[in-house]
Parts: sequence; structure tokens; C-alpha cells
Amino acid sequence: MNFSVKKPSVPQISEEIIAFCYLYKDKDEKNKCLLTAEHLHLIKGGRHTVFELWELREVGFQHKKILAPLVSGGISASLGSIALINYFANPWLMLSICFMGVFLFYHGWRGSPTLSMVTSIKEDHFMMRSISNNLSSFIHYVNQYLESQRFPEKRMFYASLSPEKWEKEKEVILKKGFEFVENKPLMLYTYAQLQYHRQQSKHRIFLAIDPVLARCEIRFERIGKDGLHPFAYGSITPESIIIPDDNHSKKISY
Repeated sequence: MNFSVKKPSVPQISEEIIAFCYLYKDKDEKNKCLLTAEHLHLIKGGRHTVFELWELREVGFQHKKILAPLVSGGISASLGSIALINYFANPWLMLSICFMGVFLFYHGWRGSPTLSMVTSIKEDHFMMRSISNNLSSFIHYVNQYLESQRFPEKRMFYASLSPEKWEKEKEVILKKGFEFVENKPLMLYTYAQLQYHRQQSKHRIFLAIDPVLARCEIRFERIGKDGLHPFAYGSITPESIIIPDDNHSKKISY
């Protein structure tokens, strides 16, 4: 399963899709999350919930106790224990009720991971079966996108080139963008990864790529112990590329 930045086939959403991620497994159209320029769409169990981006303060994960089994389990276990002591006609039934209550109480106390949408006035929590690395990367990107109104560089992806390659292919890149080579996707970096990579590769040229204008699918894939990295599966349009300063410094101009 990959967290992708592209426009999937979603007939019920008329907006341009910036990024999307399946919640649990690939091609599960009833469980996915989609980011557009103005909304965050959550489709869970086929139920569609829409959040205005200007209202969202943060999107993240929490761990919540489940109230219903916690309460019902506590009551069942307590009543089952009392009945087991005072009602001797059918002790196995009372013992079963008692154990079932303990199990429900434990299940509620252990809780479940939740996907949480935080606005200025309320929090919405959606119970999740599990949290995948792909979903974590997607939510991280959503939060960066929410911050991009103040810090536009945080929603960008970045391509790394040697100074020699940049000088050699500069005119082609500015005219045609990055052309996709079959089975050789272009490795990119997120803003957070860029900060680390700059320290390790001080003489590289970094080109910022706007995912909204790139018009290609960008997948997050695992690379060894380095975690998830974005890869461009398709040609990147020249309109989406923001070139570095003329002095070829590491800083990107916006």
C-alpha cells in the first residue's frame, strides 16, 4: 500500500485531489482519506465526512479508551460476581457472565487508536483498526500542507542533483521538466528529509517541486532503515519546478 499524491478515480468528489491514502489496504474505496485544496475528506466504512482546511488546527493520532465495553463490562463483571456468590442454581452461567464482563472491561480499558481532527472548537475522533506507516506519512503531509499558508516550502517535495548534472541538464529541465523513465522513478525528499539531507550533501542542488502542479503520482515507499521516501511515478511538469538562486546556493527561492 502506498500513500500517493495524484488524482484517483473518485466520482463522488469533484475537487482536484492533491493527495490520498487508503486507511487499511490498497483499492479499498470505502476506507480512505483524501486531501484537496480546501477540504480533507475521510471515507471510513463508506461514510463520508468532510472537514474545511481553514477550520483544522491539527490532524493526528491518539489512543482512546472505548466507553461502551468499559461500562457494560464493569457492570456485567460486578453483577456476575455478586450472582455467583448468592445464586447457586447455575454457577457456570454466572461464571460465564463474569468472565465476559471482565473481557469487555479489558477491551474497553485497552482502547483503540484513533484518527483525530482538531479544530478551534472541537475534536473529532475516528476509531482505527491499525495505523500504517503510509497513513502516518499521509497525515504528516496533511499537517505540513496546513502549515503551508505560512511556510509554503513545507508542502513541497525536493529533487537532489549534483552541480554538474544541473549545469548539463538545466535547460532541458526548465523546458520539459523531469521526464519519467520506465521502472526508474525519481527519488524525492520531503521538507523534513531535506533538512537532514542538506547536512549530509552540502554541495547538492535542490529543486522544489509543487505537488499540486506536478501532475504525476508521488508514492511513499520504504527504503531499508531510512523509512518512507517519496518517488515520482510520472513526468514532472516544468511549471511545478522552483529553481534555486542564481548563485546555486542551497537555499530555495520562493
